[in-house]
This record gives sequence, structure tokens and C-alpha cells, in this order.
Amino acid sequence: MVWGYAKRIYHLNPESSREDALERNTLSALEQVPLDSMRRFVLRAHRFADAYRHGLDGPQAAWAARKYKGH
Repeated sequence: MVWGYAKRIYHLNPESSREDALERNTLSALEQVPLDSMRRFVLRAHRFADAYRHGLDGPQAAWAARKYKGH
């Protein structure tokens, strides 16, 4: 999820074929992902892992992760 967020930011940078510019743009995109978003992504992954641990399949896990994210 973090990588997807960073890719979205990366695509806002101008295109380049130089390796140093590509590396600089990649690192910049990764640094721009907010810490709060990273924390939310981790919590979402934990909810899915817990649903799978309880025997739910993909659609059921998605429903449970969305439905039971509060107290």
C-alpha cells in the first residue's frame, strides 16, 4: 500500500531516462508518504491478517476489515 502511494507521487515527477534522476525521484516519492498513512496501511494489513487467521476468504476478509475497524 505504501509502494502504491509512492508510485502515485512518483508519476507526478517529470519523466526521465537518467538513472540518477530516477533514483532521486523514487527516494523523494517514498519520503513524501505521510507517516499517518503508513500507520493506517499497517492497521489495515493487520485487520486482513486477523480475518484470514479466523478462516475467512478474500471477500469475507475485505468485508470484515471494512466493517469492524472500530471498537
